[in-house]
This record gives sequence, structure tokens and C-alpha cells, in this order.
Amino acid sequence: MQSEFLMNFSLRRKRHEEPCKRSGHVAVHCSGYMLMWGGYRDERDIRESRMNSDGDDRYMKGEDVWCLDIEAQKWHKWTSKRNHPDGMSGSCAVCVGHMMYIIGGHKIDGNTNELFQFDIRRKAWTHLKPDGMWPTPRDKFICWPYEDKLIIFGGFGPPPDPDKDVKGEWVGDPSSVRFYEHGMEVRGWNNHVFVYNIRTNEWSQPAIQGTPPCPRAAHACCVIGQRGYMFGGRNGDVRRGDLHYLDLENMRWSGELDIAGVVPDGRSWHGMAACSDRHLMIYGGFTTNREALADVWVFDTISERWTQLEHQSTQKPRLWHTVVSTHSPGEVVAFGGCTNNILDPEQFDIQTNEVVSLYYSPRSLARLCTEAIVNYRDTLGNQISLLPKSLVLRVEDFMQGMLSDDNHSHSYNLRSRRGEEQREEAMDER
Repeated sequence: MQSEFLMNFSLRRKRHEEPCKRSGHVAVHCSGYMLMWGGYRDERDIRESRMNSDGDDRYMKGEDVWCLDIEAQKWHKWTSKRNHPDGMSGSCAVCVGHMMYIIGGHKIDGNTNELFQFDIRRKAWTHLKPDGMWPTPRDKFICWPYEDKLIIFGGFGPPPDPDKDVKGEWVGDPSSVRFYEHGMEVRGWNNHVFVYNIRTNEWSQPAIQGTPPCPRAAHACCVIGQRGYMFGGRNGDVRRGDLHYLDLENMRWSGELDIAGVVPDGRSWHGMAACSDRHLMIYGGFTTNREALADVWVFDTISERWTQLEHQSTQKPRLWHTVVSTHSPGEVVAFGGCTNNILDPEQFDIQTNEVVSLYYSPRSLARLCTEAIVNYRDTLGNQISLLPKSLVLRVEDFMQGMLSDDNHSHSYNLRSRRGEEQREEAMDER
């Protein structure tokens, strides 16, 4: 059963400077901005790869962090040459305060368990070297930020060291076996939980109560209150549709939630984010039958029911993309990903760099006013300059992001329609 209301959907217009198409990247939200890092391009698409200035034929440059002003729809690229991670896919990223943390992933020489910190204010990387019991190298796992801790679960990578007492299961993937001159390598799925303490710079593996989910990778998560929710993911040949949560305060698993009514298809490589203080949203993904999905579902954590939402779109499915909550209630922003069967060896990955905004609740009055002014700017003419200066600046920022330099070589300054005295006043207020 689908929702009776039509979900708001917005496909953002392309800008002059923007990140290239990619999958397997990470993204976080911070104070009205979406920070995006990493990912890869389909290395089989030689023509596209040679035109890609963001990195080599596969992984994006680790030194580049892309920043999207969500409201102004404008990208900026921040480049930091020192201490940055190598280009990777399948990492985890979270934002705590003004710091973005990048954990693990897969790079050109295999899985890693390294930890990096990006200072958003200084635009500088730090390669952290924590004490304690590190997680095994992995990619396609999840991370819940909670207070001063980062809590990771699951993923895909090599088995744990048998000499270390790692709690949880690891299941090997026979298709991942690789033979070398001096041995072999195998990777697999796990259901390990590790905790990084930001304050003490230390990894640990705490005792967890309750029934844990089975090992998996390419699942998705979000935090609502003190619960870390997790949905789906791949285990063996099955892409699951189960929902669990971990009580992040008491470290207790809920067990699989028994949900009545309609439920989403099992999937991996989907996106998930909180869209209110009681609702979470999932978007897209990839089924056991290798079907790329374009559906949107919302789960009410109080009534414990799923609702499928309609949305107007280009009808392109999306998988191994990113989805983040924003500071606007009900708004979720997705970026990038693949739009076809990512595992089909006979075709290239059809990747995208589109930004999609999904709205579970009405947009704010300020956002609606800004968009209306921009849409009717020619009709309003000089009357725009009579608006409150804060709104004029807001509209200017929106216009800066919307208009490409290809057509507008100058900055779009609405205040230029007034006299010099008013322009100086607006600049003073800025």
C-alpha cells in the first residue's frame, strides 16, 4: 500500500563545478552542508576514466573533500595535500561537532582499518593512531555516532586474527578467494561490534547483550534517540530485509523487529537516514535478484510500521549512493551511486552525480519564499531590493548556486538594483 500523499522530490540542476559521477563514496551533514568524499568510477569505461580529473581509473583522489551548500545548491571542492587517506570505496563517515571521521574501506591494495579525522574549520586531515583493540580491515559496514563514541557494525573483509579474542561471527565468501605465490586470501562477512572513543583515542570491543543480527555487509543505518537502527544488507547470496536496533546507551540488541503490514524488499547498497525524531527513510538499493531499486520507504519507530512513499523522479534507480539527513525537518539528500546492475560483467556501471532531495514533511517557509522569489525574479524586478537584507542575501546565495558560470560570468548580486547607499548597507550587514 502506498502513501496517500505525493512525496516532494527535487532533482538539482547541474552546476559549473561539481564532483564527477561515482559510487561507493561517503557523505555526512554538517550545519547545512553535505560533505562528500571518496568513491570510485567504473574502471572499464576507459573513455570516461581518461576524462576524469578527480583521480585514477578507479578511486577518487583522497585529498579532495566536496562540500555542497544544500540550500544554495552550490558545490565547493576543498583540497588538502597532507595526511589525507588514500582513495577508497566502501568506507564509513560520520560527523561529530566540526570533525568528520573516515573509517576503513577498500583501496587499491585491499581492505583497511585506518582512521582519519578531517577538521571542517581548518580543512585539514589527521591520520589517527588509536590505542586498544582495532577492528579487522573491512568495507561496506556501518557506523553510529553516539555522544563521544563511534560504534561500527558488520562489513566485508579478511578474517580476524585467531590469536585475538574477537567477539562475533565471520563467514567466508568462497567467490572472494584469491591465490598468490605465497598463499591465498579470502574475505567474508562479519557481525562484529567495535567502539572508538573519541575522547581517549581508543578502540575496544565491548560485551553486547541480546541477539545480534547475522553477519552482513552493504547494510544501512541511522540514529534516532539512543537507538542505532540497521536495515538490510547482504549475507551470502541473500540480500536481507530485516530491521534491528542497538541500544547505544546500554549496548543491547533488539533482535529482529516483528513488523506487521507491508515491508520493503530485502536489499543491499541502499541509503538510510532519519527524517524526523521518530521516522527513518530508506531509498533505493539492490535486490537478491540483482534488481536496482528506486523506491522510498519510511519506518515509524513508535508504531513500528513501514509506509511506501510515492515520489516524482526521473525513474532512475539508485544503489551504493549516499543519503544524509539535513537541518531542515523532513529533508533527506541523496548523492551519486549506480543506476543499473552493478554486478553484471557485460555492462558498464551507469553512475550518476545527481543530487536528489526527498521531503517527508513540507519544506520550511523560508525555503519556499526563497524559491518563489528566484522563480519570479523577473516579475518582481526592483521590488526584490525592498526585502529584508537577510532574505536578499539568502536569495543571492541561492542564485549563485543555481546559475552556471557558462551563462553568467558575473556574480548574481540582487543588491545592484538599488543605489550605492543601499548596497553598502547590505554589505555591512553581511
